[in-house]
Amino acid sequence: MALPTNSLVVFFSPSVDVIQSCFKETKASLKAGHKVDVKGLLSLYEASFLVVEGEDELDEAREFVVEHLGNLRRSNSLRNPLLAEQIDHALELPLHWRMPRMHTRWFIDHYARKQDYIPALLEFAILDFNLVQSIYKEELQEMSRWWRSLDLVCDDLHFIRDRLDSNHQDELFITTIDDVYDIYGTLEELELFTDAVKEWKITESKELPHYMKMILVTLFNTIEDIAHTYYKEKGLDVLSFLKQVWVDLCKSFMVEARWYYTGYTPTFDEYLENGWISSSGIIGLTEKNVSERIAREGIASLMRKYWKKLNGERIAAAKFNVSFGKTLLNMPRTAQICLSVESVSPSSGLRRTANYQPAIWGDEYIQSLPSSFLKKKYLSRREELKEDVRLLIGQREEDLVEQLELVDSLRQLGVDYHFRLEIEGFLSSLVGSLTGRVSDEIGDDLHSTALLFRLLREYGIGHSQPSVDVIQSCFKETKASLKTGNEADVKGLLSLYEASFLVVEGEDELDEAREFVVEHLGNLRRSSSLRNPLLAEQIDHALELPLHWRMPSMHTRWFIDHYARKEDYIPALLEFAILDFNLVQSIYKEELQEMSRWWRSLDLVCDDLHFIRDRLVENYLWAAGFSFLPELGRCRTAITKMNCFITTIDDVYDIYGTLEELELFTDAVKEWKITESKELPHYMKMILVTLFNTIEDIAHTYYKEKGLDVLSFLKQVWVDLCKSFMVEARWYYTGYTPTFDEYLENGWISSSGIIGLTVSYCLSQDITANSFQDLEFYRETVRPSCTLFRFYNDLVTSRAEVKRGDARNQLSVT
Repeated sequence: MALPTNSLVVFFSPSVDVIQSCFKETKASLKAGHKVDVKGLLSLYEASFLVVEGEDELDEAREFVVEHLGNLRRSNSLRNPLLAEQIDHALELPLHWRMPRMHTRWFIDHYARKQDYIPALLEFAILDFNLVQSIYKEELQEMSRWWRSLDLVCDDLHFIRDRLDSNHQDELFITTIDDVYDIYGTLEELELFTDAVKEWKITESKELPHYMKMILVTLFNTIEDIAHTYYKEKGLDVLSFLKQVWVDLCKSFMVEARWYYTGYTPTFDEYLENGWISSSGIIGLTEKNVSERIAREGIASLMRKYWKKLNGERIAAAKFNVSFGKTLLNMPRTAQICLSVESVSPSSGLRRTANYQPAIWGDEYIQSLPSSFLKKKYLSRREELKEDVRLLIGQREEDLVEQLELVDSLRQLGVDYHFRLEIEGFLSSLVGSLTGRVSDEIGDDLHSTALLFRLLREYGIGHSQPSVDVIQSCFKETKASLKTGNEADVKGLLSLYEASFLVVEGEDELDEAREFVVEHLGNLRRSSSLRNPLLAEQIDHALELPLHWRMPSMHTRWFIDHYARKEDYIPALLEFAILDFNLVQSIYKEELQEMSRWWRSLDLVCDDLHFIRDRLVENYLWAAGFSFLPELGRCRTAITKMNCFITTIDDVYDIYGTLEELELFTDAVKEWKITESKELPHYMKMILVTLFNTIEDIAHTYYKEKGLDVLSFLKQVWVDLCKSFMVEARWYYTGYTPTFDEYLENGWISSSGIIGLTVSYCLSQDITANSFQDLEFYRETVRPSCTLFRFYNDLVTSRAEVKRGDARNQLSVT
């Protein structure tokens, strides 16, 4: 059956009903086991993309065809290679959606291999294709001469894209002016620029900077020249129409600029109402909304997978040490807090360098932070309260469920580190009696079983006990009880929800249970039927982010307030938690003050390094998230220093360095010699000197204290990091788009998480010389944590990086 032509000419053609009727006969024939009409299915597939609104009957047919043809290809049962190639080409992208010239080039080769091809037609098509290509080449040469004659690719406009080969004449101005709005112009300048376009008068732009006047002069002259030439040829005046679309475009760019500078997030409808214009083509909408949404959903799914991997590696990390196992978890947890808002803040008029603004916390302010809770009276009071709480653990041992809830409270209040021996002893004793006393007291209670499972996993005790099957059994009983109309066991459901995030690979039974819990608790909250406000608050907090994924110290601050409002709270425990929290905060403040003095002494925040991020406080927050226990001060200060260099060197690779400079910089780090960097520019030498000195000073100090030489390990991770940065720089400069696997293989290292984890491991309190022998297993152990770190980073920074043209991340690779 001939397909209706894709034409504006209206004539009789088969209706959708006729095609649908033919499809039903073909489908019935397939069900009867007859031979597949592959050509018919392909024709139906291609035709289905030419229907109009109201002709929805072919949607279901197309889905059937896609599935059937896909199965046919996967089965390798097609003996006709040309037909197989045609199916692959069609399923990749339908003919109606393809760029005609690109498809023509493919089809000429395809047609030439058909047995029934017509030689004269093939020769004619090849000759015509080459003639048209010659016309294109001459036009491109003309455009190149015109573009160079404008002299816009110059120092004054160093920030614009020089993309003649991928643009038409009008599009060259679109990319140039888009860069003005998105990259370089201040808000005040952009307002003036927009007004000048509205007025279409150069004289009105007298307050504009020189670079904007250059653009306006060439834009106005070009548009008027196009209109004048057309008027001479056709006698039609199109100037007003051309002017108006430029006014509309610049106004839409201005709307987005105001959104950026005011920090406003538009609604989807607002974005779409403006975006169809500012895209300068509807393709922008597809790139900014649909594909990104799909990519984010895919990454969210991968993140759930990697959390399971990380849970398993954290158990394997027991061969290292306890604090390092915690750091593996805390790195992605911290990422969710530190990356929950992009490190881009609105500017009132300063030029943007990759959108990085000056630090909002100056050294003077940091040095003024009080640390009054380190006074003797507070330290003494904490010791008194600590002993009172230690006694509570023993007093409540008779009631197993209350004891478990006490341990959970100690953990969430952030004070369990004081009683680790007691807690681990208590939990270990339970593992040995799971089939006796513990089983009798807990029974099939979902809350108690799930809570015990979570606590044992969190403290790395009795990994396989209680089994997931036991929790699943309790859940099934709870679910059955709900179906009979009984009141929901909200505590049990919450405990199951939190426990489900500590499963490892292969323990997938709780995934379905978690989905049920999320839906049920969500419905419970939406119905406003919960009369207990604390329980409602706990549900909201849990569904926002599970406990296992949270940055511990941030959660502790929330839980102290929550615990204080519970009816059965223990006054001594609450006072102890508040005092301990403030004491630890005072330690953090003193460390931050020390770090601020160190950072300012390096003098890297200077004109030579104007492009780098000055983010000391944020870098310390990362370190406090990685290693939050008060006794880990050495790790925190070392990681803070590393973080300062990571952001600095990342900006060198992503923002400022040329490809040749970056190659030299990477080689210098590999050699770990300043003398090798003699060809480097001064700003790179400044960074290398301070990096090498800092790393060697950290290693030397640790050697004097512990007698262990960690310098070679610290050097190696910096070499690995810079090599991974270099890979991404080459991708950017060559325009290469890596596959997802290539990106991830490099990205888990370039996330920089491996630096903090290596420092945390090598500078641990309990490390010995024998510990370094385990480093051959180290990389696979830290990989899930670093991969999650990469995911969280990409989910937040993708838009800013794409805007400034950085190397692609997962949202653009996916």
